[in-house]
Amino acid sequence: MLRYFSPLLLLFFTLTAYSQPTFFKVRVENVGQAFPLSQSGVFNTPVDSTGPGPLFPGASYEFSFDAAPGSYLSFATMFVQSNDLFYGPDEAGIALYDMMGMPVSGDLTSQLDLWDSGTEENESPGEGMNQAPRQSGPNTGPADPDTTVRLVNDGFTYPADEDVIQFTLTHNGGTSFTATITNVSSDTTLTLAGGGTAPVPLAPGVFVVHTDPAPLFTVGEEDRGEGLEGIAEDGDPSMSAASVASQTGITAVLAPGVFVVHGTDDPLFTVGMADFGNGLEGIAEDGNPGMQAGVLKLAPNMTGGAFAVPVGAMGPGPLPPGEAYEFVIASGSTGKLSLATMFVQSNDLFYAPDGMGIDLFDAGGMPISGDITAQFDLWDAGTELNEIPGIGVNQAPRQSGPNTGAADTSTAVRLVNDGYTYPADEDVIQVSIMPLEEVNFTVRIENVSGDTTLFINDTTTAPVPLAPGAWAIHSTPDPMFTVGEADYGFGLEGIAEDGNAGDLGTWLAAKMGTPSGVFNTPVDSAGPGPLFPGAAYEFNITAAPGMYLSLATMFVQSNDLFYAPDGSGIPLFDMDGTPVSGDVTPMFDLWDAGTEENEQPGVGMNQAPRQTGPNTGPVDSDSLVRLITDSFVYPDDEEVIRVIITPEPQTSIDPLRPDNTSLVELVSFPNPFQEQATIRLHVQERMKIGVDIFSLSGQKVAQLQTAESLLPGQHDFQWDGTDLRGNQVAPGLYLIRVNGGKAGVASELLLKR
Repeated sequence: MLRYFSPLLLLFFTLTAYSQPTFFKVRVENVGQAFPLSQSGVFNTPVDSTGPGPLFPGASYEFSFDAAPGSYLSFATMFVQSNDLFYGPDEAGIALYDMMGMPVSGDLTSQLDLWDSGTEENESPGEGMNQAPRQSGPNTGPADPDTTVRLVNDGFTYPADEDVIQFTLTHNGGTSFTATITNVSSDTTLTLAGGGTAPVPLAPGVFVVHTDPAPLFTVGEEDRGEGLEGIAEDGDPSMSAASVASQTGITAVLAPGVFVVHGTDDPLFTVGMADFGNGLEGIAEDGNPGMQAGVLKLAPNMTGGAFAVPVGAMGPGPLPPGEAYEFVIASGSTGKLSLATMFVQSNDLFYAPDGMGIDLFDAGGMPISGDITAQFDLWDAGTELNEIPGIGVNQAPRQSGPNTGAADTSTAVRLVNDGYTYPADEDVIQVSIMPLEEVNFTVRIENVSGDTTLFINDTTTAPVPLAPGAWAIHSTPDPMFTVGEADYGFGLEGIAEDGNAGDLGTWLAAKMGTPSGVFNTPVDSAGPGPLFPGAAYEFNITAAPGMYLSLATMFVQSNDLFYAPDGSGIPLFDMDGTPVSGDVTPMFDLWDAGTEENEQPGVGMNQAPRQTGPNTGPVDSDSLVRLITDSFVYPDDEEVIRVIITPEPQTSIDPLRPDNTSLVELVSFPNPFQEQATIRLHVQERMKIGVDIFSLSGQKVAQLQTAESLLPGQHDFQWDGTDLRGNQVAPGLYLIRVNGGKAGVASELLLKR
């Protein structure tokens, strides 16, 4: 039976100061538009002509474009001697690359057909009075009884396609192509039913580069009303050109990235200097945050990690338009936030604030809230040569593998300035931040072992003391160790071998963004010490939804074993945001730190109760942190340790139920309102006050007043019904919420239009 406890364990106990943090939810949203077309345009000016016009025999239209592998070309040009016929490829378009990914070129006329747009009844070609060369005005003929787009099949005789039009494609190198449409008809090409012959002029049209089929029409369906009728009946591409232009652009995709809470400048990059080589290149070129997140995990004085799972998704993935990443951070009053996420349709571009990051608290020490997109820019990592955005073959959606493009001639991280056109930042990304309501918890660690818990031999048993340890609140995994990797070297060894939490506690305390502390004084004890059977450690923590608890305490009758949850930690809130309460011992395991060779528990001379000094045993041949698997016999976890988490009653203000304070009185008028409402506060004493507008779903809509000090008296604020981005909100019921250090009050406000 263990009768004593080595004083060595008491030499290194330290208390780490714990200041209550502020927790924030950060939302990174892709507000971009999904564009079905990568390029589009009009062809209307014959080669060597001075202005737009039809295409007569022997003349050609030319247009150039860029296209990535997997792209197709579609276009439409009028068979002028008709009511509503046009030449073009079928709805799938013309493949611009072959099955091997090689660009296509040459005469592709065979892929064209003569189509009936189904918008006007056909007359004899070259003679009908409602056909473009003869009609009195646009759109004069009777409607076609068959309104579907189809191959022409009306009983009239038409020349072979190749006797009217020739289409050739030239690959110019890289992703550049030139298309040529030539009118090869002659005076005898079209045989008129009434006798004689005629040429077949062609007319201005539109072209589009696309990946999905049917950009201009769908065979067997009606014209979409987007301008094809104007091309097919009148040779007028203006409406179609406007339509395809509105569908043309870069479909911006964002990618998993990293965030970091920090106090010093430039944790991810320094403007004007080369990439640090810590993983920013992986983010900016390939949307892979792994290396940078790993560096941040071990970085002193800051806390960072990856965000990779879109809201509502089952696992990591890119962020298409309309979706968002969310993550939770913690910070003290001097903290800053930096993050980086790839602009996927590029070689090495990423969105981020500048190197200094975003201050998480204003000049008055109040946490920031709302839309912070204005502090973000599109940056060039300087690691890979840029290509046309959305088209370059070495860009993430198209590249054959990571890091495949040519090196950039300028290695400096800089604002993008490469001559290409990019969407405005706010048209792609929206970043918002919101302080979260906090919950206080009491964590209790009990030693439930007894004199017979540890079996040593047939005649000897012993209890299992526990030792002082460290705890951390975190949103990214592995703040103390990573399963299957070596000890970080920041103090876990001291806990696991000697019950000394000082080094790890000190290291965690210095990491801005990781609330942490040590536990070392048993309840009702006068000072620090180990935890014998029947005794308990207790400590208090503060957390918000999205945060986890990790802690480690030594299994004292060992060389380097400790109790802890796995690297992910214990979730402090369930999926509904309800605080966790009760016994969480099943989430704990007995871990081997991999730092010292194991001896039989309770007997080894290099174990804490018997060792002559700290860290005296031989080095473990397996240096990885792992579940204990050494063939010795250990008691079940629940026979040694019990961990209980108890949330304190929540006292946060319900926006629909003002608290019973008389320090702030709130009235709003007119209510309902149409153009502008006045929110009037009567403040009884000087205090910091913030005024926000929320939707009934709890989303912050507008901020009328950041938390600033107000003098006693009357204060008026106006709301014109616009949101944080200046857009008009929908009519309906909204909540005015007034928050202060000593008061909270809310009221309803009805907007009518």
